[in-house]
Amino acid sequence: MARYDEMQSRWLLPVIMRAEAFNDGVADVVDAFGADVSEMTRDYSVWNAIDRMSEAQIDALADELNILWYDKLAPLASKRGVVKNCKHIQAKLGTKWALEEILNLYYSGDTVVTEWFDYPRVRGDPNHFTIETEYTARTDAETRRFMTILNKVKRKSAILDKVYAVISSNATVEAGAWLHSFREDDADVTDAGTYAVIISNTEWRGHAYLQDSGERRYEVRS
Repeated sequence: MARYDEMQSRWLLPVIMRAEAFNDGVADVVDAFGADVSEMTRDYSVWNAIDRMSEAQIDALADELNILWYDKLAPLASKRGVVKNCKHIQAKLGTKWALEEILNLYYSGDTVVTEWFDYPRVRGDPNHFTIETEYTARTDAETRRFMTILNKVKRKSAILDKVYAVISSNATVEAGAWLHSFREDDADVTDAGTYAVIISNTEWRGHAYLQDSGERRYEVRS
């Protein structure tokens, strides 16, 4: 769908009228007048001005719109996105799409919500779900903020099982083996072994149990 200020009046003319120079000229005049009106009224619409608002104005607008999942401690870019999309989120509140949309707006990652019937190994319990995200909370306060936002967007009947945090490691890989042959009590003896391996440049996934208390426990998931 074209924006009003991007439309050309000649698009609305019947084909048989487009070839006449007079009609083409009238269309240009209408376009010029429409562009002037569009420019004058640009700031009349609150939604058109969101990208130019200060942080204080964005916070005030979020209060006026009663956005329950709004986080005043989030970066300004995230706040703008949340306010712009609030009507769409409100219309689909409680759905998988709404939860993924909000978490991606706040945490700028590739957040994926998996519902119980799509669990990869064992089918989960009804109404349960997991979250996989590149975001890792560094403090208990950040964990509580994450959970607060999540609880305001998900269905009340939905139960979070785990949050999988995707983390990449970067170290040196070393692996090897040793063989030792010697003679003992007139017999040839061979001893062998391997040395430890350090995993390098390998993505591993850990899951965090995020609870209301802010407790965070990470484990490796194979």
